[in-house]
Amino acid sequence: MHVVLAGSGRRRLQRRLEQTIALCHHDRRLTATAEVEVSFALLEDLVSVGPFAARFVDLRHPGALSDWLGQPATEQEAAPR
Repeated sequence: MHVVLAGSGRRRLQRRLEQTIALCHHDRRLTATAEVEVSFALLEDLVSVGPFAARFVDLRHPGALSDWLGQPATEQEAAPR
């Protein structure tokens, strides 16, 4: 499942994304169940670089970006914005 955050300023959405991931990590079923895959992205990022770019943060690997298919980001895509 992909969750796209929108409707507020970038800093607020980024904080909301980080808080959501932290809350999800308290429920081990979300990270331990292989059938449940959750990733997050900011709509602003998807609009600026395209919907197929690696801008999704996977719940299981919050330090790495991936595309909507779960493929890891290239070095260029992983560079901080």
